[in-house]
Amino acid sequence: AHDDSWHSVPLSEIDFSRCRRCSPSYRALPRDYPNPPCSERSKEEAAVLNDVWVSLPVGSEESYTFRHMRKNNEEETLFRCEDMRFEIDMCIDSNATTLQRLVKIYDELQFLSDKDPVTKGSL
Repeated sequence: AHDDSWHSVPLSEIDFSRCRRCSPSYRALPRDYPNPPCSERSKEEAAVLNDVWVSLPVGSEESYTFRHMRKNNEEETLFRCEDMRFEIDMCIDSNATTLQRLVKIYDELQFLSDKDPVTKGSL
């Protein structure tokens, strides 16, 4: 059975000390880590795509996570713009989905009103 609990564990909390090493910064996932579900992967893709090795920070990289890096004013503005664009995209998607549902409801009401002689043409 596929164990989804592994996928909620951040890489920083997995003990890689006993895992195989490919280089100083690449380690194999633990042997009991489930392979991600992949659909319609060809033999060639399965031969070249990586499901085993992960890149880990080494040396001074470990003390600097992306969240804690210093940013200048331009970077702060860029991140704020990206956050706002994401929020706007979410609003647009939500409104588009709502509109699609309302169109279906309207079409159904139109169909029903066309069948009923009392309400015919009122929508």
